[in-house]
Amino acid sequence: MEACGSRLLIPVSVCGTTETGKKNNLRGGYDMGFWIFMFVVTLLIPLALLWNWYICPTFKEINGTSGYRTARSMKNQDTWEFAQKKCSQNSLRMFFPAFLLSVGIMPFCMGKQMGEIGWIGFGITMIQMISFGVIICLTERALKKNFDKDGRKY
Repeated sequence: MEACGSRLLIPVSVCGTTETGKKNNLRGGYDMGFWIFMFVVTLLIPLALLWNWYICPTFKEINGTSGYRTARSMKNQDTWEFAQKKCSQNSLRMFFPAFLLSVGIMPFCMGKQMGEIGWIGFGITMIQMISFGVIICLTERALKKNFDKDGRKY
């Protein structure tokens, strides 16, 4: 069984014909390489959340290019530092469910067709993207609870 120079395709090749000489469908067959690719893709959002947790507290000066930047967080130095800390905490909180979603679902996709693996990976990634919206909402709520509209602490 030859698989276009790759040993990861089981049992059919997506780049030509099967062992019997019939044309191959791109969605047919189980591709371990594609599963590995999709598993790595579903881990990108959790890795971005970890990076956010690590990097946000390092932004000490208000700037328009790096850190958690919203109108409310950039009112003054106090709101900036508070927002960076809260964003970091919220990122770590969102990391765990996003990571568990990947490692909890993707192993059950082994052996499925490439199309199924792709759609499941896409679904996991879209659900994980919600975590960024949650981080923004939680951070803005904390800012609103601790500072007035002009950035003065309550």
